[in-house]
Amino acid sequence: MGVTRRTVAVGKGRAGVLALGLALAGASVASAQGGGPAADEGARPLAVVLPIRDKDEIDLPTAMFVRRCMADALRMGARVVVVEVDTPGGEVFQTLDICRYLNDYPDQLRTAAFVTSIAWSAGSLISIACDSIYMREGTSMGSAVPVAPGAEGAVEALGEKYQSAVRAAFRSWAEKKGRSANLAQAMVDPRLEILEVVVQGERRFLTRQEVDNLEREGREHRVVGVVCPEGQVLNVTATEAVRLGLANGVAASVEELLRAEGFDDARVLRLDYTLGERLAELVYAIRILFLVVGLVGLYTELKVPGFGIPGILGLASLAVFFGSSYLVGTAHPMEIVAFFLGVVLLAVELFVTPGFGVLGVLGLVLMAASVLLAMQPFDWPQGPMEAPEFEWQWDLFRTNLLQLTLGTLGAVGLMAALAVALPRTRLARGILLEGPAPGEVRPAVESPPGLAPGDQGIAVTVLRPVGKAEFAGRMCDVVAEGDLIECGTPVEVVSVAGMRVLVRAARGEGTG
Repeated sequence: MGVTRRTVAVGKGRAGVLALGLALAGASVASAQGGGPAADEGARPLAVVLPIRDKDEIDLPTAMFVRRCMADALRMGARVVVVEVDTPGGEVFQTLDICRYLNDYPDQLRTAAFVTSIAWSAGSLISIACDSIYMREGTSMGSAVPVAPGAEGAVEALGEKYQSAVRAAFRSWAEKKGRSANLAQAMVDPRLEILEVVVQGERRFLTRQEVDNLEREGREHRVVGVVCPEGQVLNVTATEAVRLGLANGVAASVEELLRAEGFDDARVLRLDYTLGERLAELVYAIRILFLVVGLVGLYTELKVPGFGIPGILGLASLAVFFGSSYLVGTAHPMEIVAFFLGVVLLAVELFVTPGFGVLGVLGLVLMAASVLLAMQPFDWPQGPMEAPEFEWQWDLFRTNLLQLTLGTLGAVGLMAALAVALPRTRLARGILLEGPAPGEVRPAVESPPGLAPGDQGIAVTVLRPVGKAEFAGRMCDVVAEGDLIECGTPVEVVSVAGMRVLVRAARGEGTG
């Protein structure tokens, strides 16, 4: 039987959480398509194809996609995962994570890299971290010096701390997979000169220093030639990779690769990004703007009676923020729950309990902490700041903290501007009650009252004992002497002490 192929977008049941997220909610439902394998295919081994291609660079969404696909492949009972590699590179430490994800299940899943065009920089490390490597004719692999944009758009090599971490990763994965560590390191370290040497009948790839050591020790060896001269990084074609032992073979297709690996009759299932993941990837870089819009929308809704467009826009924006973070794997459902619990506590503090105290502070802390945690795939950097392998976590933590601070300041600034501008808009004038003109306002209390003991008036509110009474057309705050006095009861002044006017029911009137 030949190899059969199907394409499917497989998810992890995330649609329920993203029901809040407008298009993201509906988009993730696409993860259900594809159905299950036919009954007669159950005995045939399953090969899953995981694409890392058609992208400018490898980033956090790519890493989360690989982690999800590896877990899905294990859940579906796959025997081998074919990683299609066509990438010029990407973020250093996300690439290191991808290498770890590809090796999460070494006893259950075999991995095979299939270089379909270029596997440069991060792509070469991902390929080396796989159990086997196959390349199409005309493809290349290597050139992995860690670089970053420098001054005036120039590309500059990253610092030694990054270089050291990447060199160690190349050597480590090459050794684990039975490949030459020197050749792997030569892809990232231009200081090395790699020579092909025959030592006691065994072909080896040694650095110039190692060859010099052989000569000093007097050990028999023969230098065949220079593989990579000093000052250059190694970049090999498909044929060269096979000759040097970096690649297992040349293949024109996934089916040919599987036959070379011994899976002649395998069923092929191609995993891909769900529509929700693609949308999340688009908004991931600007998700902090959705957070700002969400906060401002909720604030505007609180300022306007009822529930309308600002509230809907605010909730939708927050759903997009948390939904995109959830789809790329950085947000946990508990963080989403914690954020909205913080909103509830803050609302209770503002509208139910007087002042601003424990509930308000707790609400703000929950909101800030949940947003920060939703922006990164870890709770807290998992190692010291000085360790190269944890440098990316501290960098991401600082970047997220800065984005959160700037986003919060932006939201507060917009709220302040809306507090001034909103009452002047036509919409607000049609909703909010407008006060009387300044000339139409009559003071509720005249001061000084100009009253004397014995003056009589009418209680215009219930005096229990404090209330208001009218004396000759003038309103005054008064305090009843003795029992409660009902509204409309004639009263007389007993005494006046500053602004305190003591009254009682006029003689001949009953008290309530």
